[in-house]
Amino acid sequence: MTKPTSVKANLAKRKTLQRFAALALSLPISACGQHNPLGGLMQPKSVNLNAVLFSYYDQIGRFNAMIFDVFMNDTWVGGGGSGTGVIVNAKFTLGPQKLTWRLDGPEGMPSLGEIVAAKNPLNLSREDIPKGANYIGIHIYPDETAEFNFAVDSYPQETPRGKVLRDAIIKRRTSNASR
Repeated sequence: MTKPTSVKANLAKRKTLQRFAALALSLPISACGQHNPLGGLMQPKSVNLNAVLFSYYDQIGRFNAMIFDVFMNDTWVGGGGSGTGVIVNAKFTLGPQKLTWRLDGPEGMPSLGEIVAAKNPLNLSREDIPKGANYIGIHIYPDETAEFNFAVDSYPQETPRGKVLRDAIIKRRTSNASR
């Protein structure tokens, strides 16, 4: 005959099982970023932001150039064109980023339709994103580099480098128009 377990031992086992169950049930909530009982061990691996695309492409050779099909890792962030566009609530994986785009322009333009990847390393981490940020600015430059900036309540501003390029584009176009 087996020895009956005491009520005290059963109660201790039950409490232990309840604690394990509570911990197991709280982990999915932690993964969503809504509760963090493990002190930061379960950080979300992605972030949702409104993506604002800035393209500073103007010309390739003598051809007017545009970009389209812009992807950051596997997230489509815009058609591109020649200016800006916004994708609302895009989901970005944190960590190293692969930013690609395709070149568009008139027939005969060099590299027409080719997929280009940013040459410089890009990384998106929690530390890079200011608290409360809702927008990520994705700036694509004609030398095949890119950079990010962030904003809380409105569109991200043009970067200093982007402003210099945009001013040069405007100057070139207005001087060509006056000829």
